[in-house]
Amino acid sequence: MKLSIAIFTLAVVFVANPLSAQPGPMRGEGPGRIMEELKLTEEQQQKFEQMRFDLMKQMAAHRSKVATAHVELQELVAKDPVDKSAIEKKIKEIADLRSQGTTLRLNHWFSVNKLLTPEQQKVWKKALKARVGIGGMGMRGMGEGMRKRMRDHMDRPMRGPGFREQF
Repeated sequence: MKLSIAIFTLAVVFVANPLSAQPGPMRGEGPGRIMEELKLTEEQQQKFEQMRFDLMKQMAAHRSKVATAHVELQELVAKDPVDKSAIEKKIKEIADLRSQGTTLRLNHWFSVNKLLTPEQQKVWKKALKARVGIGGMGMRGMGEGMRKRMRDHMDRPMRGPGFREQF
């Protein structure tokens, strides 16, 4: 029983966390291709830039909360005896935090959308579709590099803090 709990917990920690940090169509590109396609006015650019910095600050604080929760989860797994209910509670907390992060990004998307003309909104919506995989893209919408990183990550043996030899 302890083995299956530890394996599940570590799978959540080591698979979910790195995947959330991968660059996407709107993350990691800054004012790249999407910004060129939007053809923003000077005023729109200034507002967008400030909104982007505000989101970056919020996301930095949020990622800190998620990282702390992951360390706390590892700490719970390392305890002897392992407390299943505490681990389940922490996993739910991490899932809730991830959902909050998605909501922060979605709220940013809608805020930016309000700044845009109807034509620009079409381009912006296309970026959202690419970001969340709307339109049946799913895994096929990922670049080969992203799929390879996911496969490589899944194939790695579990290790790290909280994974003890007795499991």
